[in-house]
Amino acid sequence: MAGKEAAICSDVRLSWTEFGERINAVANSLISLGMKPGDRLVVLMSNGLPMLETLMGVMAAGGVSVPINLSVSQEGLCSMIQDAEAKFVVATADQFQRIDALTQQLPDNLATIR
Repeated sequence: MAGKEAAICSDVRLSWTEFGERINAVANSLISLGMKPGDRLVVLMSNGLPMLETLMGVMAAGGVSVPINLSVSQEGLCSMIQDAEAKFVVATADQFQRIDALTQQLPDNLATIR
């Protein structure tokens, strides 16, 4: 199974081995940033391989993913992040300005990952 394809996104094809390595890299990065089992991480990302690797990496680190639909309003986004009691938020570059605009309304202990 290690040589079989695990993920295909546009012209990128990853074997299970490659995909597992990427997932573990995300998980290890999150743990090094202080993620503990059960911590929630908001995912504000466009669909694609980075989002899939993030979702799986959070799970591998013992965390809980809180994916948020990109079409939600700013007010809705703020409420969802607060209600989730997330400790982390990760966003793709095309979404990070939305998080920056909410800085004053979000908890001080929320770690943002670019």
